[in-house]
Amino acid sequence: MPIYVELPIERTASKLADWIEINALIDPDKSVSIQDLLYSLRSEQDDPEDQIGESEADSTVSDVFSEIQRREKSTGDAYPFYLKGDKIKRKKGVTGFLSYKFCLLISFFGTDKHQYCEKWKKDNVAKKFEELSAVAVQSLLHNKNLYAKTVVFGWPRRWQGDVSNPRFLKALKEICSQCSEMKPRNRPAAEIARDAGLDVIAWKGFPDKLLGGLLFLGQCAAGSDWGTKLGNVNRFKAFVEDHTPPITGMFIPHVPDISNTYHLDNWNITVQLLGGMLFNRCRIALLTKHWKDNWTNNLCRTAFREIRLQALQDFFRV
Repeated sequence: MPIYVELPIERTASKLADWIEINALIDPDKSVSIQDLLYSLRSEQDDPEDQIGESEADSTVSDVFSEIQRREKSTGDAYPFYLKGDKIKRKKGVTGFLSYKFCLLISFFGTDKHQYCEKWKKDNVAKKFEELSAVAVQSLLHNKNLYAKTVVFGWPRRWQGDVSNPRFLKALKEICSQCSEMKPRNRPAAEIARDAGLDVIAWKGFPDKLLGGLLFLGQCAAGSDWGTKLGNVNRFKAFVEDHTPPITGMFIPHVPDISNTYHLDNWNITVQLLGGMLFNRCRIALLTKHWKDNWTNNLCRTAFREIRLQALQDFFRV
């Protein structure tokens, strides 16, 4: 298999699994083998003394293989790949698995404009990730017998399809007029607030419109620094009163490494610090496997094409 993308600097099982997935998505044969990863790990250093040892390489590959098995199990039929022998193969379907591939690209590119794809711009990508997160919440709360609604609240707001970015207090009052689970609190800080850490809000009430339904407050963190933003959404609570105790959550397009007991414990600590639900790439994809969005689909196709072209140019330039 031609190696299109360089190995990541961070060699965790999760980052290397991302590397395999990216390559499988752009490879003409639609697959990457364990031997491809072994070859890359052993051959990237010019100095033989710097090359990774056989036992270390085997251990790393084993961890990566386990990580991919974990993703396949966690994501179910929303996972774009399947394992066959020692190969990770891409499933058929050009337009399917959009939410997983979009999150994978965010992890790979980051949110800032990237050299591989000029159309990859932070504001558009971050806002689309908020919209995808809202779809995930809607799926999570779905029940045909109970009313549920989800709204993207994060700044800059595209209000009801409009880009007028209404002020925080105005937007808050409009939300509260629809949601019986809270009331707006007038305070001076509301005049300068943007979103108070809230990107997605959802509620699920009963026909009686009384307090005591379900209220969800979510924040989206597309960047690699998501761990520094734990609990930011709690700032929003200062601007409402008489509210139902909310469930909070964070949405990230990444798959945090849990390949050993240290990293698994770090995940557990993160969830405890967050004090709510943590939606990683696999969980988002599982909840949004039927998501369709023309803008995102075209962006992803362009990005994968540019990755392939750029990497081929780099290969023949060497």
